Amino acid sequence: MRHEVDARTALAVFVVVVSGARHAYADSAPAPLELAWEAAEGCPDATFVVQRVEQILRAPPTIPGGVMARGVLQKTGDAHFELELTIRADEAEDTRTIEGTSCAALAEAAAVAISLAIDPTRASPSRERETPAAVAPAPEAPPLARLVAKGEREPLAPPNRVALGVGSAIGSGSLPRLGAGIFASAALDLRRFRVGALGAFSFRQRPVFEPALGAGASFDTFAVGIFGAYMVPLGPFAFGPAANLELTYMRVEGFGIRSPKSAWTAWPTGVLGARCELDLARRVRAVARADVLLPVDTPIVILGAPGSKQYLYEPERVALRFSFGAEIVLP
Repeated sequence: MRHEVDARTALAVFVVVVSGARHAYADSAPAPLELAWEAAEGCPDATFVVQRVEQILRAPPTIPGGVMARGVLQKTGDAHFELELTIRADEAEDTRTIEGTSCAALAEAAAVAISLAIDPTRASPSRERETPAAVAPAPEAPPLARLVAKGEREPLAPPNRVALGVGSAIGSGSLPRLGAGIFASAALDLRRFRVGALGAFSFRQRPVFEPALGAGASFDTFAVGIFGAYMVPLGPFAFGPAANLELTYMRVEGFGIRSPKSAWTAWPTGVLGARCELDLARRVRAVARADVLLPVDTPIVILGAPGSKQYLYEPERVALRFSFGAEIVLP
């Protein structure tokens, strides 16, 4: 939703928009405000916003779930500014965009909106106009706010999101030659945890094992499985250990021999590796994995040539795989 207001009305408009989106909370132990703030040059910074919130509240916040906020204040034209502010209190999240001719007024609007989300009973304008002498000093309490560095991943992440991914992979040890393929995945993004399902397909290989006869076999391989990972955020990056449990299917068909036949086989595969993520945009991230594959009870492929049967291939007991792709994170 987009609103356009001047510097004198930006504060009032934003207070009405945001205060209607939060829940009412009972008093409990102090909880911190986490604020990620990006502002154009010459505009109030995060410290200003936090100080204004503290001045408006005149006491530590007392809501059980805490408030997490992200503001982006940018210049969009000559003497024209735009503020996008997202506030999340407990399970409620609201994002609004307003415009004005003063970035200071927009920063003030953000401070009042955040104060209302923390405690609407303390953020009334009448309380703000009281003289400092009339207000008893607040007892010592934990800090009101933690400023979040630009690009930090967690403050506004909803508890549960869905990540849909696609990409390509290369590997060795599962097929007769270095193989390539594609994969797709769907996962739940549970803050630092990733839990989901995947499917992968390897491009066909047709190695020749009897050059004199032109005899060989074609290999088609695909896998389905589940995976999990634990991610440690580091600015826009995140990395951590990952593991899969997959079921690998292989179809082998001979060629260059009399009456070639095809056969299907399958085996379970355990996968251990590392996962890395890089945020490219608000809902898009790049993903890479390096894995060690540990197949169980792999088959032996035999070519039935005229007058003989020749051993062709057996997947390695330890294989390697590297994958690269992108994910769209919803909502």
